Amino acid sequence: MAVRAIDFSEFDGAFDQPPSLDRPKLLFVCTTPRSASHRLNRALFDLGLGVPAEYFNPSAQQLLVRWGLGSDLEAPDDLATYWRELLRRRTRNGVFSMSLFGSQLRFLRRVLSPGDDAVFIHLQRRETASQIASLLVLYETKQPGETERSFSEIPGIREISPRAIRVLHQWIRLQNDKWRSFLATQPHLEITTESFLADPAECLLKILALGGWSGALGRVVQAVAGVTGSKAYATNAAIKQRLLRDFATTFAQLQDDR
Repeated sequence: MAVRAIDFSEFDGAFDQPPSLDRPKLLFVCTTPRSASHRLNRALFDLGLGVPAEYFNPSAQQLLVRWGLGSDLEAPDDLATYWRELLRRRTRNGVFSMSLFGSQLRFLRRVLSPGDDAVFIHLQRRETASQIASLLVLYETKQPGETERSFSEIPGIREISPRAIRVLHQWIRLQNDKWRSFLATQPHLEITTESFLADPAECLLKILALGGWSGALGRVVQAVAGVTGSKAYATNAAIKQRLLRDFATTFAQLQDDR
């Protein structure tokens, strides 16, 4: 089944796959917001590793509606049914992949089974100041990607202030702490956002080795081209740089506290 490249519309029906009854290999990108996880997802898609998306995000509600499922993922039955349908309808080339944030770890714990064949990637951004500034811009503009398309389900922010920056810093650090604790007993690969953007080929080759996906080696060049060809959220770069200047003292204090 031919599907177009992932472009922030990965929840629409064009990405639904022919129903699969086989048990897939699972690939999870464990991360935090504004860590280039969507670009990594796009690369994984180009490698043929499933249809990666943020399936536990509010924007995935359209899948529940289209598939006629219960919408309360906090309810065990609704979550179990949704997970079963994800594996059935979103497995591609024998792989189901997704990205999720530390705040969604509770869902992952509920759906994983002891016999699952799963591997994990911990994608973490070293430059916390840039990550927070990017997250503030996201809350202000509601534009997550490389275009000016807005998403109403993205939460807003009342005021950008030193206190808001410190709160987001603690929130990101808490999510990464959760991931480190969970992944301590799981087969996983540590990747920084900076290393992925600097040398995507090396990171993708490590991912293929982790999962035993040697058959995808021939697609690495195409996947790397998708990463390097990205505009890197240039749409709102000026706003981000302004925030880094206006709150330089606060951001410097956060760097000192690491």
